[in-house]
Amino acid sequence: MGTYQNGKSIQFQMGPIATDATSASTVDCLGFDRAILEVYMSKATNGSSNAKWTSLVIQHGLTTDVSNFTAVSGATGTTESTATSTQFVLPIHNDTAQSGVIRFDINMVGKARHLRVVKRAPPSHHTSSNTVTLFRGNSSPDSAGDAGLDAIVHV
Repeated sequence: MGTYQNGKSIQFQMGPIATDATSASTVDCLGFDRAILEVYMSKATNGSSNAKWTSLVIQHGLTTDVSNFTAVSGATGTTESTATSTQFVLPIHNDTAQSGVIRFDINMVGKARHLRVVKRAPPSHHTSSNTVTLFRGNSSPDSAGDAGLDAIVHV
């Protein structure tokens, strides 16, 4: 965790998750207005593996009780090309040299205190981590060129 004026950065849920298993982890966002959440997947084992999350949902809740969380609108990833307006299509990550990243730019105003990352890894691509950078007020960066990301989702 790193702390700086008007913000802090936290890395959580680092390491392997069971192949084809669902993993969930939470982070406390109390006192912050914006969150940049990045979800990382390990590099592909080969260039034709079509690695992608089989499920990825960002939720928010008032407590850490699992039954308390609801999906953040626009932050539900699907493998279907027919994603609804509250979903996005999960990108394929065939890069054998770099890990895959999906970035969520989340306005925390009006959202509950805790964010929860619920993800399911595909076979052989199950090493994962999450990073959240939290900001107060209008201090979050506004970067147009998010080079190196597989996807960016504004919610």
